[in-house]
Amino acid sequence: MLTFTDNFTPFKKNNPSLEEIEAKIKDFVSAAAGLNPDQQIEQLKKMGIHQIGFPAEYGGTQTNTAGLVAVCSALTSSLIPRGVVTTWLMNIMVSRCYLLNHASKELCKEWLPQVVDAKTVIAIAVSEPEGGANPKTIKTEAKQQGDKVIINGLKTFITNGMIADAFVVMSISGVDDSGKKLFSTFLVPRDTPGLSVVPMKEFDHMKPATHATITLENCEVPVTNRVGEADIAYDKYARPFPIFESVVQMGTQLGNLRILITECVQAMSDRTLYIDQIGALASALSTLELIAAESGDMVDDSAMSSGLNRHLLAFNQQVENLVDSDRGLFLALVTALKDNGDSFELESNPAYQSLVGLAKFGRRVNLARTKRAATELLSDIPQG
Repeated sequence: MLTFTDNFTPFKKNNPSLEEIEAKIKDFVSAAAGLNPDQQIEQLKKMGIHQIGFPAEYGGTQTNTAGLVAVCSALTSSLIPRGVVTTWLMNIMVSRCYLLNHASKELCKEWLPQVVDAKTVIAIAVSEPEGGANPKTIKTEAKQQGDKVIINGLKTFITNGMIADAFVVMSISGVDDSGKKLFSTFLVPRDTPGLSVVPMKEFDHMKPATHATITLENCEVPVTNRVGEADIAYDKYARPFPIFESVVQMGTQLGNLRILITECVQAMSDRTLYIDQIGALASALSTLELIAAESGDMVDDSAMSSGLNRHLLAFNQQVENLVDSDRGLFLALVTALKDNGDSFELESNPAYQSLVGLAKFGRRVNLARTKRAATELLSDIPQG
Protein backbone atom coordinates (compact mmCIF):
# COMPACT_ATOMS: atom_id res chain seq x y z
CA MET A 1 0.00 0.00 0.00
CA LEU A 2 2.74 2.44 0.95
CA THR A 3 6.17 2.41 -0.68
CA PHE A 4 9.52 3.81 0.43
CA THR A 5 9.22 6.56 -2.20
CA ASP A 6 5.94 7.72 -0.64
CA ASN A 7 8.03 9.21 2.15
CA PHE A 8 9.68 11.59 -0.33
CA THR A 9 7.14 12.34 -3.07
CA PRO A 10 5.17 15.12 -1.29
CA PHE A 11 8.40 16.96 -0.46
CA LYS A 12 10.17 17.05 -3.84
CA LYS A 13 8.75 20.43 -4.79
CA ASN A 14 11.50 23.08 -4.63
CA ASN A 15 14.01 20.41 -3.62
CA PRO A 16 15.80 19.05 -6.71
CA SER A 17 18.41 17.17 -4.66
CA LEU A 18 15.80 15.01 -2.91
CA GLU A 19 15.88 12.19 -5.48
CA GLU A 20 19.60 11.70 -4.84
CA ILE A 21 18.98 11.84 -1.10
CA GLU A 22 16.13 9.34 -1.38
CA ALA A 23 18.50 6.85 -2.99
CA LYS A 24 21.13 7.47 -0.31
CA ILE A 25 18.64 6.90 2.52
CA LYS A 26 17.33 3.76 0.83
CA ASP A 27 20.88 2.41 0.63
CA PHE A 28 21.43 3.22 4.30
CA VAL A 29 18.22 1.45 5.36
CA SER A 30 19.34 -1.67 3.49
CA ALA A 31 22.83 -1.51 5.00
CA ALA A 32 21.41 -0.93 8.51
CA ALA A 33 19.27 -4.07 8.49
CA GLY A 34 20.46 -6.45 11.19
CA LEU A 35 22.76 -3.91 12.84
CA ASN A 36 22.29 -2.79 16.43
CA PRO A 37 21.55 0.93 17.05
CA ASP A 38 25.16 1.87 17.81
CA GLN A 39 26.28 0.18 14.60
CA GLN A 40 23.54 1.99 12.69
CA ILE A 41 24.88 5.33 13.91
CA GLU A 42 28.33 4.38 12.62
CA GLN A 43 26.74 3.34 9.31
CA LEU A 44 25.12 6.78 9.06
CA LYS A 45 28.58 8.31 9.28
CA LYS A 46 30.09 5.99 6.67
CA MET A 47 27.35 6.61 4.09
CA GLY A 48 27.47 10.41 4.07
CA ILE A 49 24.07 10.95 5.67
CA HIS A 50 25.47 13.92 7.62
CA GLN A 51 25.81 15.82 4.34
CA ILE A 52 22.03 16.21 4.32
CA GLY A 53 20.92 19.68 5.32
CA PHE A 54 23.99 21.76 4.46
CA PRO A 55 25.03 23.92 1.48
CA ALA A 56 27.42 22.60 -1.13
CA GLU A 57 30.14 25.06 -0.02
CA TYR A 58 30.56 22.96 3.14
CA GLY A 59 30.28 19.63 1.32
CA GLY A 60 26.53 19.23 1.83
CA THR A 61 23.58 18.30 -0.39
CA GLN A 62 21.73 21.64 -0.23
CA THR A 63 18.64 20.08 1.38
CA ASN A 64 15.83 22.36 2.53
CA THR A 65 13.77 21.79 5.68
CA ALA A 66 11.04 19.91 3.82
CA GLY A 67 13.76 17.51 2.71
CA LEU A 68 14.73 16.88 6.34
CA VAL A 69 11.07 16.09 7.11
CA ALA A 70 11.07 13.55 4.28
CA VAL A 71 14.27 11.91 5.54
CA CYS A 72 12.85 11.60 9.08
CA SER A 73 9.69 10.06 7.66
CA ALA A 74 11.67 7.54 5.64
CA LEU A 75 13.97 6.54 8.50
CA THR A 76 11.06 6.17 10.93
CA SER A 77 8.84 4.19 8.57
CA SER A 78 11.82 1.90 7.88
CA LEU A 79 11.95 1.06 11.62
CA ILE A 80 15.23 2.85 12.32
CA PRO A 81 15.11 3.43 16.12
CA ARG A 82 14.10 6.86 17.35
CA GLY A 83 17.36 7.23 19.29
CA VAL A 84 19.41 6.68 16.13
CA VAL A 85 17.38 9.26 14.21
CA THR A 86 17.61 11.72 17.12
CA THR A 87 21.40 11.37 17.42
CA TRP A 88 21.83 12.24 13.74
CA LEU A 89 19.06 14.83 13.55
CA MET A 90 19.97 16.95 16.60
CA ASN A 91 23.50 17.41 15.28
CA ILE A 92 22.10 18.55 11.93
CA MET A 93 19.48 20.85 13.47
CA VAL A 94 21.80 22.56 15.96
CA SER A 95 24.52 23.02 13.35
CA ARG A 96 22.02 24.45 10.87
CA CYS A 97 19.96 26.66 13.16
CA TYR A 98 22.80 28.15 15.14
CA LEU A 99 26.02 27.93 13.12
CA LEU A 100 24.83 27.96 9.51
CA ASN A 101 22.09 30.56 10.06
CA HIS A 102 23.83 32.88 12.51
CA ALA A 103 27.54 32.21 13.09
CA SER A 104 30.35 34.06 11.35
CA LYS A 105 31.76 32.72 8.10
CA GLU A 106 34.98 31.91 9.95
CA LEU A 107 33.20 29.74 12.54
CA CYS A 108 31.17 28.01 9.83
CA LYS A 109 34.27 27.25 7.75
CA GLU A 110 36.00 25.86 10.84
CA TRP A 111 33.19 23.63 12.14
CA LEU A 112 30.58 22.81 9.50
CA PRO A 113 32.81 20.73 7.16
CA GLN A 114 33.63 18.56 10.19
CA VAL A 115 29.91 18.08 10.89
CA VAL A 116 29.27 17.22 7.24
CA ASP A 117 32.11 14.67 7.34
CA ALA A 118 30.55 13.12 10.48
CA LYS A 119 33.71 13.90 12.46
CA THR A 120 32.13 16.43 14.83
CA VAL A 121 28.96 16.70 16.92
CA ILE A 122 27.60 20.09 18.01
CA ALA A 123 25.10 20.17 20.92
CA ILE A 124 22.91 22.98 22.20
CA ALA A 125 23.11 23.91 25.89
CA VAL A 126 20.19 26.10 26.97
CA SER A 127 18.32 24.30 29.79
CA GLU A 128 19.40 24.52 33.43
CA PRO A 129 18.42 22.41 36.47
CA GLU A 130 16.13 24.90 38.19
CA GLY A 131 13.93 26.15 35.38
CA GLY A 132 14.67 24.33 32.17
CA ALA A 133 14.92 26.70 29.21
CA ASN A 134 12.98 29.52 30.90
CA PRO A 135 15.04 32.71 30.38
CA LYS A 136 13.95 34.02 33.80
CA THR A 137 15.77 31.19 35.57
CA ILE A 138 18.91 30.94 33.40
CA LYS A 139 21.98 31.79 35.50
CA THR A 140 24.93 30.91 33.23
CA GLU A 141 26.95 34.08 32.62
CA ALA A 142 29.42 35.16 29.95
CA LYS A 143 31.63 38.12 30.79
CA GLN A 144 33.85 39.69 28.16
CA GLN A 145 37.42 40.53 29.08
CA GLY A 146 39.18 42.12 26.13
CA ASP A 147 39.07 39.69 23.21
CA LYS A 148 38.10 36.79 25.49
CA VAL A 149 34.84 35.67 27.11
CA ILE A 150 34.70 33.91 30.50
CA ILE A 151 31.70 31.60 30.98
CA ASN A 152 30.43 30.16 34.25
CA GLY A 153 27.31 28.07 34.75
CA LEU A 154 25.52 24.72 34.68
CA LYS A 155 23.55 23.26 31.77
CA THR A 156 21.53 20.05 31.66
CA PHE A 157 19.31 17.84 29.45
CA ILE A 158 21.77 18.26 26.60
CA THR A 159 20.91 15.86 23.79
CA ASN A 160 24.09 14.27 22.36
CA GLY A 161 25.92 15.72 25.34
CA MET A 162 28.11 12.69 25.92
CA ILE A 163 29.35 12.59 22.33
CA ALA A 164 29.47 16.33 21.61
CA ASP A 165 32.72 17.92 20.49
CA ALA A 166 31.42 21.43 21.16
CA PHE A 167 28.47 23.12 22.87
CA VAL A 168 26.51 26.19 21.85
CA VAL A 169 25.99 27.71 25.30
CA MET A 170 23.19 30.19 26.01
CA SER A 171 24.55 32.74 28.50
CA ILE A 172 23.59 35.99 30.18
CA SER A 173 25.74 38.68 28.60
CA GLY A 174 24.31 41.73 30.35
CA VAL A 175 21.10 43.51 31.39
CA ASP A 176 19.22 46.36 29.75
CA ASP A 177 18.10 49.62 31.36
CA SER A 178 14.97 47.96 32.75
CA GLY A 179 16.95 45.15 34.36
CA LYS A 180 15.95 42.54 31.77
CA LYS A 181 18.55 39.88 31.03
CA LEU A 182 20.36 39.99 27.70
CA PHE A 183 21.61 36.73 26.18
CA SER A 184 24.39 35.69 23.83
CA THR A 185 25.47 32.25 22.62
CA PHE A 186 29.05 31.02 22.43
CA LEU A 187 30.59 27.94 20.87
CA VAL A 188 32.56 26.19 23.61
CA PRO A 189 34.75 23.25 22.51
CA ARG A 190 34.57 20.19 24.76
CA ASP A 191 38.30 20.36 25.56
CA THR A 192 38.04 23.92 26.93
CA PRO A 193 39.68 24.05 30.39
CA GLY A 194 37.01 24.24 33.09
CA LEU A 195 34.34 22.38 31.12
CA SER A 196 33.23 19.04 32.58
CA VAL A 197 30.63 16.63 31.22
CA VAL A 198 28.54 14.25 33.36
CA PRO A 199 26.14 11.66 31.89
CA MET A 200 22.45 11.77 32.77
CA LYS A 201 20.25 8.75 33.33
CA GLU A 202 19.19 7.74 29.85
CA PHE A 203 15.61 7.65 28.63
CA ASP A 204 14.85 4.12 27.42
CA HIS A 205 12.78 5.30 24.44
CA MET A 206 15.67 7.51 23.27
CA LYS A 207 18.53 5.02 23.38
CA PRO A 208 21.24 5.17 22.11
CA ALA A 209 20.92 8.99 22.06
CA THR A 210 22.86 10.37 25.03
CA HIS A 211 22.05 13.20 27.41
CA ALA A 212 24.42 15.07 29.69
CA THR A 213 24.93 17.86 32.18
CA ILE A 214 27.87 20.20 31.73
CA THR A 215 29.56 22.48 34.23
CA LEU A 216 31.47 25.54 33.03
CA GLU A 217 33.99 26.99 35.49
CA ASN A 218 35.82 30.02 34.14
CA CYS A 219 35.71 28.59 30.63
CA GLU A 220 37.59 30.97 28.35
CA VAL A 221 36.80 31.26 24.64
CA PRO A 222 37.60 33.96 22.06
CA VAL A 223 34.89 36.57 21.59
CA THR A 224 34.92 35.46 17.93
CA ASN A 225 33.27 32.21 19.14
CA ARG A 226 30.06 34.14 19.70
CA VAL A 227 27.28 32.62 17.58
CA GLY A 228 25.17 35.42 16.13
CA GLU A 229 24.72 38.94 17.40
CA ALA A 230 25.35 39.93 21.00
CA ASP A 231 22.55 40.27 23.58
CA ILE A 232 19.65 39.03 21.40
CA ALA A 233 20.27 35.28 21.34
CA TYR A 234 17.31 34.05 23.35
CA ASP A 235 14.56 35.74 21.35
CA LYS A 236 16.27 35.48 17.97
CA TYR A 237 17.84 32.02 18.19
CA ALA A 238 16.53 29.98 21.13
CA ARG A 239 12.82 30.67 20.63
CA PRO A 240 12.74 29.72 16.91
CA PHE A 241 14.67 26.46 17.46
CA PRO A 242 11.75 24.44 18.97
CA ILE A 243 9.60 25.58 16.04
CA PHE A 244 12.14 24.26 13.53
CA GLU A 245 12.41 21.07 15.59
CA SER A 246 8.61 20.64 15.65
CA VAL A 247 8.43 20.93 11.87
CA VAL A 248 11.21 18.40 11.24
CA GLN A 249 9.67 16.03 13.79
CA MET A 250 6.53 15.98 11.64
CA GLY A 251 8.52 13.45 9.64
CA THR A 252 8.72 11.15 12.67
CA GLN A 253 4.94 11.29 13.06
CA LEU A 254 4.36 10.69 9.35
CA GLY A 255 6.69 7.69 9.46
CA ASN A 256 4.85 6.20 12.43
CA LEU A 257 1.51 6.80 10.71
CA ARG A 258 2.73 4.88 7.67
CA ILE A 259 3.79 1.99 9.89
CA LEU A 260 0.46 1.93 11.70
CA ILE A 261 -1.65 2.22 8.55
CA THR A 262 0.34 -0.54 6.84
CA GLU A 263 0.04 -2.89 9.81
CA CYS A 264 -3.70 -2.26 10.17
CA VAL A 265 -4.31 -2.96 6.48
CA GLN A 266 -2.19 -6.11 6.62
CA ALA A 267 -4.42 -7.36 9.45
CA MET A 268 -7.49 -7.24 7.17
CA SER A 269 -8.59 -10.60 5.83
CA ASP A 270 -11.00 -8.89 3.40
CA ARG A 271 -9.98 -5.31 2.61
CA THR A 272 -13.26 -4.54 0.85
CA LEU A 273 -14.94 -4.49 4.28
CA TYR A 274 -12.94 -1.43 5.31
CA ILE A 275 -13.11 0.89 2.30
CA ASP A 276 -14.53 3.80 4.34
CA GLN A 277 -11.85 3.56 7.03
CA ILE A 278 -9.01 3.12 4.52
CA GLY A 279 -10.22 6.14 2.57
CA ALA A 280 -10.35 8.26 5.72
CA LEU A 281 -6.81 7.23 6.66
CA ALA A 282 -5.51 7.97 3.15
CA SER A 283 -7.15 11.41 3.26
CA ALA A 284 -5.70 12.19 6.70
CA LEU A 285 -2.21 11.11 5.66
CA SER A 286 -2.31 13.23 2.49
CA THR A 287 -3.49 16.25 4.46
CA LEU A 288 -0.70 15.84 7.00
CA GLU A 289 1.88 15.47 4.22
CA LEU A 290 0.74 18.72 2.62
CA ILE A 291 0.88 20.55 5.96
CA ALA A 292 4.36 19.18 6.65
CA ALA A 293 5.70 20.08 3.19
CA GLU A 294 4.37 23.64 3.39
CA SER A 295 5.61 24.00 6.97
CA GLY A 296 9.12 23.10 5.84
CA ASP A 297 9.00 25.83 3.20
CA MET A 298 7.66 28.33 5.75
CA VAL A 299 10.51 27.61 8.16
CA ASP A 300 13.02 28.41 5.44
CA ASP A 301 11.22 31.71 4.79
CA SER A 302 10.32 32.82 8.33
CA ALA A 303 10.42 30.59 11.40
CA MET A 304 7.99 32.75 13.38
CA SER A 305 5.27 33.40 10.78
CA SER A 306 1.63 33.29 11.86
CA GLY A 307 0.86 30.89 9.04
CA LEU A 308 3.39 28.40 10.37
CA ASN A 309 1.85 28.66 13.84
CA ARG A 310 -1.51 27.60 12.40
CA HIS A 311 0.09 24.78 10.40
CA LEU A 312 1.73 23.36 13.52
CA LEU A 313 -1.57 23.66 15.37
CA ALA A 314 -3.50 21.90 12.62
CA PHE A 315 -0.93 19.10 12.28
CA ASN A 316 -0.95 18.29 15.99
CA GLN A 317 -4.73 18.43 16.21
CA GLN A 318 -5.10 16.10 13.24
CA VAL A 319 -2.67 13.56 14.72
CA GLU A 320 -4.48 13.72 18.05
CA ASN A 321 -7.80 13.11 16.29
CA LEU A 322 -6.34 9.99 14.69
CA VAL A 323 -4.98 8.43 17.89
CA ASP A 324 -7.49 9.65 20.50
CA SER A 325 -8.34 6.77 22.86
CA ASP A 326 -12.08 7.55 22.89
CA ARG A 327 -12.95 8.73 19.39
CA GLY A 328 -9.83 8.35 17.25
CA LEU A 329 -9.94 6.96 13.73
CA PHE A 330 -7.52 4.15 14.57
CA LEU A 331 -9.68 3.06 17.50
CA ALA A 332 -12.71 2.93 15.21
CA LEU A 333 -10.74 0.90 12.69
CA VAL A 334 -9.53 -1.61 15.30
CA THR A 335 -13.10 -1.95 16.59
CA ALA A 336 -14.26 -2.69 13.06
CA LEU A 337 -11.49 -5.26 12.66
CA LYS A 338 -12.61 -7.11 15.77
CA ASP A 339 -16.27 -6.95 14.73
CA ASN A 340 -15.34 -8.63 11.44
CA GLY A 341 -13.27 -11.36 13.08
CA ASP A 342 -9.86 -9.79 12.42
CA SER A 343 -7.41 -8.89 15.18
CA PHE A 344 -5.03 -6.01 15.80
CA GLU A 345 -3.51 -4.90 19.10
CA LEU A 346 -3.47 -1.12 19.11
CA GLU A 347 -2.44 -0.12 22.63
CA SER A 348 0.79 -2.15 22.62
CA ASN A 349 1.81 -1.10 19.11
CA PRO A 350 5.12 0.89 19.24
CA ALA A 351 4.14 3.23 16.40
CA TYR A 352 0.81 3.97 18.08
CA GLN A 353 2.49 4.55 21.44
CA SER A 354 4.94 6.98 19.85
CA LEU A 355 2.13 8.90 18.16
CA VAL A 356 0.15 9.10 21.41
CA GLY A 357 3.22 10.39 23.28
CA LEU A 358 3.91 13.06 20.66
CA ALA A 359 0.21 14.00 20.63
CA LYS A 360 0.24 14.55 24.40
CA PHE A 361 3.31 16.76 24.11
CA GLY A 362 1.74 18.59 21.19
CA ARG A 363 -1.43 19.19 23.21
CA ARG A 364 0.49 21.17 25.82
CA VAL A 365 2.31 23.20 23.17
CA ASN A 366 -0.94 23.77 21.28
CA LEU A 367 -2.45 25.75 24.16
CA ALA A 368 -0.19 28.69 23.34
CA ARG A 369 -0.57 28.19 19.60
CA THR A 370 -4.37 28.12 19.87
CA LYS A 371 -4.38 31.40 21.79
CA ARG A 372 -2.11 33.03 19.23
CA ALA A 373 -4.20 31.77 16.29
CA ALA A 374 -7.40 33.00 17.96
CA THR A 375 -5.88 36.43 18.64
CA GLU A 376 -4.81 36.75 15.00
CA LEU A 377 -8.24 35.69 13.69
CA LEU A 378 -10.13 38.03 16.01
CA SER A 379 -7.95 40.94 14.93
CA ASP A 380 -8.85 40.24 11.30
CA ILE A 381 -12.63 40.23 11.86
CA PRO A 382 -14.28 43.60 12.53
CA GLN A 383 -16.77 43.72 15.38
CA GLY A 384 -20.42 43.65 14.29
